[in-house]
Amino acid sequence: MQWLLFGLVATVHQLLLAYATTIANIQGPAFQSPLVGQTVHNVTGIVTAKSTSNGFFLAGAKVTDIRVSTGLNVFTTSTTVLKQVAVGDLISLSGKVAEFRSSTAPNDLFNTELESPTNIVVLSTNNPVVPVVLGKDRSPPTQQFSALDVGADGFLSVPNNSSRIESVNATLQPETFGMDFWESLEGQLVTIPNPISTAFPNSFGEFWVHGDWPVTGKNSRGGLSITFGPDGIPDGNPETIIIGSPLDGTKNPQVATGFALTSITGVVFFQFGFYYVLPLTAPTIISTPSPNVPPTTLTSSVENMAPTSSHLPTVASHIVNFLKTPDIMFLQEIQDNSGATDNGVVAANVTLTNLVNAIAKLSNVTYAFTEIDPVNDQDGGEPGGNIRTAYLYRSEKLSLVPGAPAGGSLDAIQVVGSKGSPKLNFNPGRIDPTNAAWEDSRKPLVAAWQNKQGTEFFTVNLHLVAKDGGSSTQGDARPPVNLPIDVRTAQVQTVSTFVESLLNNDPSAKLIVAGDCNEFVQTRSVFQPLTALLMEADTVANVSIVERYTYVFDQNNEQLDHVFVSPGISPPAHPVEIEHIHVNNWSLLLANRTSDHDPSVARAISRVCPGKPNVEGQKLVCKGRFLSNHEKVDEIWRSDERATVHLAVHPSAWTEAIPTPTIPLPPTPTPTTRSADTTAPTSPTEGGSTHSLSYVVYLHQNAIRVLQGQKPHTLDTVPEALDQRTSSIRYTESLGWNWPTTLDKPYPNTSIDSGLVYEQVTIESQPYLKLVNPGVQPTQAQAHALDVLSYTFTILSTSGNGIVVPQVQASLDAIPVPANIPAIPTVNEILQRLQIDDPRVPNQNPNPNPALPEIREIPIRPLLAPMLMLVFRTLLLLYFVAPARKPFFGILIFAWMLYEIWQPIRRGLRDLRRAAEAERGNPGAGAGAEQGQRQDDAQRQEQGPNNRRIPGGRLENQFASLLNSFGDMNLRTEDAIVNNRDTTELGWGYKLRTFTTLLFTTLHPAVWDRRRSALRRREGIIRTEARMRDIPPRTEFENEEARVNEERAELAREGLRESYARRPLWVRRYMERVVETEWVDDE
Repeated sequence: MQWLLFGLVATVHQLLLAYATTIANIQGPAFQSPLVGQTVHNVTGIVTAKSTSNGFFLAGAKVTDIRVSTGLNVFTTSTTVLKQVAVGDLISLSGKVAEFRSSTAPNDLFNTELESPTNIVVLSTNNPVVPVVLGKDRSPPTQQFSALDVGADGFLSVPNNSSRIESVNATLQPETFGMDFWESLEGQLVTIPNPISTAFPNSFGEFWVHGDWPVTGKNSRGGLSITFGPDGIPDGNPETIIIGSPLDGTKNPQVATGFALTSITGVVFFQFGFYYVLPLTAPTIISTPSPNVPPTTLTSSVENMAPTSSHLPTVASHIVNFLKTPDIMFLQEIQDNSGATDNGVVAANVTLTNLVNAIAKLSNVTYAFTEIDPVNDQDGGEPGGNIRTAYLYRSEKLSLVPGAPAGGSLDAIQVVGSKGSPKLNFNPGRIDPTNAAWEDSRKPLVAAWQNKQGTEFFTVNLHLVAKDGGSSTQGDARPPVNLPIDVRTAQVQTVSTFVESLLNNDPSAKLIVAGDCNEFVQTRSVFQPLTALLMEADTVANVSIVERYTYVFDQNNEQLDHVFVSPGISPPAHPVEIEHIHVNNWSLLLANRTSDHDPSVARAISRVCPGKPNVEGQKLVCKGRFLSNHEKVDEIWRSDERATVHLAVHPSAWTEAIPTPTIPLPPTPTPTTRSADTTAPTSPTEGGSTHSLSYVVYLHQNAIRVLQGQKPHTLDTVPEALDQRTSSIRYTESLGWNWPTTLDKPYPNTSIDSGLVYEQVTIESQPYLKLVNPGVQPTQAQAHALDVLSYTFTILSTSGNGIVVPQVQASLDAIPVPANIPAIPTVNEILQRLQIDDPRVPNQNPNPNPALPEIREIPIRPLLAPMLMLVFRTLLLLYFVAPARKPFFGILIFAWMLYEIWQPIRRGLRDLRRAAEAERGNPGAGAGAEQGQRQDDAQRQEQGPNNRRIPGGRLENQFASLLNSFGDMNLRTEDAIVNNRDTTELGWGYKLRTFTTLLFTTLHPAVWDRRRSALRRREGIIRTEARMRDIPPRTEFENEEARVNEERAELAREGLRESYARRPLWVRRYMERVVETEWVDDE
């Protein structure tokens, strides 16, 4: 009987299925459901996940059409409905098919969902839930987002917003376009195996990843860089996916680029402008990349730096320890002397002097600086801050070309001078500062420079208008909106006009244009006027395209900061090098960054080479040998290799005064003594260990001996030397180099009474050789010794520290081979010493700006501000708690006061102690300061936003989440009200509750910082929209394409005007106040 009943149920189930609507029928092969608006019945599927905010998700029967998703979101907030189902239940139900998009997010895509679920019947329980394994069952495409991104620049093409995905509702192409791929999995349960995070989490703890599937643009850190695809179209990495808040209420870990995590299983869902995977539970971190950032071997954004900025010492430390105090620095976002206080102050000499002094404390380098004060509140950025670009430069190496006065805020710079000898009418000066393109934006700073040898070059320091108010890369508008791209394009055009005027005067002029461009070079429409005249330094230096990034945002590692050079400063005459120092974006915590941009260091190897050697006397050394004239480095040096290319100059090639070399000399060697036992050692522990480079060490020391005018030793009759030579050859060849035949050539017999004369000098307890008679021809033996050293320096620089040389036999006793050889400097270091003074020599001009007093930091404000806030909050507590009646609360308040005040007092006392030690000339002050800096860095590693110490691990995440929730309180509700056409004005009750809540929650500085940032984002969108609405249509066009582009742009602007007109009057008044008044900020 039981089997009969079971068979009857199965038969009824099959009959129901015959008249049922499948999930595949609902989803269909396009972005929107073909059944939208219809009520469907007997929809059957297994419950794969539940959410308190989105209802639950179903998995239907599999289909062969990869365009069709078999997952579906059943939307409900009813706890009664949610209690009826559990994960693993096979259910049938009825409901209405809907395409949902929030009215506050008009650029989002629609979510296909089943609304108002009824007739829910649980057919069976505990069914297996099988996810789609990405990278195994399905893999995302790796280049293009959408078929609607029409244009040579793909998703970065202009005009923006030419079409909309939901209006076209095209059939999906999931094997070609990333958005189509994720849409074909809408609502399905998927697994991301072996995910790697590509960026920092956002303020909601959400972060981007790619899994164990094919990707493009992967850099050495594990992130994905924006690159060009094989067809020349930009690749925005659509194979990445953002991980949302876990459905079980756990918290996502704090990640950064390159973190490896446990596999993530969740459902695909579109929200907040992107396709998400909502994980069933939070993943855990498996491994993290190294926190160590390698310093440069060779420009910079300092993000709203004011005289008292807390990050100023950190920036100074970065300049010294990572950038290695370059000759010239391009700085952006330097604030005036009063910081963000809008009091009419525009001068920034105190800000820059404090930065110069902070650098000098950590090094023996004192920079000079130059900049031009802007008109008050006319250059954008934080209101009252008057940010501007500036240069720091080492006055012992560079100076401004004399003969022209410094320009003013509104003085336009021009190229003057005779043909082939360009000069500037102002030095420094600003490019076309009254042009409408620079309204409310930083004007470019131009300067002409000369080094001590008289070589002149020009620089342009850029900070283009910021990205503000654009749409997401996965939004409805295609191509995505990139505001204000028209302003950036106009700004680049004005810069290009100046560059063209300079190169028209002198095509060989040396020019560097660098700074924060706030745009990718893949947006070719913006940079076309400039790239037609200049070359990007990354391209010239053959930097791998995946390593060209200075910024991390959403799914991409991207380059917003660029260096462009003129033909006169680039190969083949002047090789260029550039490195991006990821001191900020390789941080393991977002809070540890001092800026959201990474600095870059560039160098043209010989553009200022003193002595001006003849080309015939220059040779490139690569892989241990001189290159022939017809050989090219890029043909023998594979891109995946690490190698060093050296420039060698023959002593006879100098055409001007020979630079004074300071070539390091190892300590004077002492001969080894022979033991009575002449048996060779049989193991490393018997008689010393054998090193593969012993023979090279001997050759190096022998060449040093010849340079000093002594006769060389010979090893022709020593068989042991031949064994050591064989070992050295094998080691050299293991590095991928050929053994240099020069090392096997004998020294010519020449007189030791002629030729070059070197004397041994000591600098900071280190011995060096210094040339005494520059201009004298070397002997043939000395010339051969110099050739030998050009190879031995290279080979020995690969071996690291502590080369141990074995003891030798009787016949070698007289040869001065030391038992331990210190580390040999790299040839790059030697070349630097040939070109510039030794950087360790104390600066002879400690204050290059004598008109400016040296300002010492007085720690009054760091003490006073916390004390005032402490008194205010304590008075509130005393008023409400009344500790006299409750002594326990009084004890807690007293303990809290001590805790609050201790940190600023400790820091203030420490600073005063250091200042006193410095005044007394305490020799240990420098070391103490360095140790203190290391302690500060260690503390900063443990601190969260605003330098407030917070617990680590999960408690840290919870605390940060709590601060975020306070900072973002009511913002989503208010944003929804601002964008809703039918909303009524908020009552006084709501306003009073909100004001009271914020009054207390924002007393915590971290909450206020978060609140201020959120309000800035909102007001930035409102200001940008207002600016776009007010742009008048153009009436004159260069060609038909320009006319069509303007028509499309005007259509988009008309849409903004219509949207604005539909808003309630009170919302429009609020938006007008935002545009007319200042930013919400501290005084």
